[in-house]
Amino acid sequence: MRSIFCILVVLSILVTPSHGNSSSTEPSPSEVTPPKKLFVMPDVYKKYTLSFGDPDAPIKIHKFFSFSCSSCLMFHKHHFPVILDQFIKTGKVYWTLVPYVMDVDTLYVMATLSTCPDDVKSHAYETLMDSASTWTEDDNKEHIIQVLKACGISDDVIQNTLSETNYEIVLRDSFDFQDYIQIDGTPTLFINGEEIPGIPGSKKLTNIITDMLNSNNGGAQ
Repeated sequence: MRSIFCILVVLSILVTPSHGNSSSTEPSPSEVTPPKKLFVMPDVYKKYTLSFGDPDAPIKIHKFFSFSCSSCLMFHKHHFPVILDQFIKTGKVYWTLVPYVMDVDTLYVMATLSTCPDDVKSHAYETLMDSASTWTEDDNKEHIIQVLKACGISDDVIQNTLSETNYEIVLRDSFDFQDYIQIDGTPTLFINGEEIPGIPGSKKLTNIITDMLNSNNGGAQ
């Protein structure tokens, strides 16, 4: 595991979470309003993601998250249910959770759930995101294993996936993806491939989605 933690240290240097900047230098206008980024989800990374709703929905949202990100967990608990009821279940939004390796816990979850069918992955992600807010250690492997078992994942699958060989695969995929997407940290939202500044709550996000739907429908919702 020492090599894994060394890689994660390097990753933490290369990818800076979006908690603000300690520099006292006055930012330039381009730094205040960074250019928007567009992306398409690479096929190789889809095995780590979890999607909700109709793939043919007019609006597709990708939410990047990690298990050490308290804002990610709070958003999923308090804001996501609003979007789920109003837009995802009604076929207007296709929502994809995209894990982003910012910590070793996210690495463990990605390594295991990449091999699971969608129904098991869905149950595990929901349970893990509910329980992650109670984790107190930097490395919560044992907590994660217990949740995975409770979600019906066998000991054999857990043992085979939580291995250094599989970690290296996940990290390689993650580094390639991070070179491609180059986001500042988690949480980050993309709507129809375009990055949304900040992390809007359900009220602001509802307004954004409604405006997009109105625009797509020529003003008629």
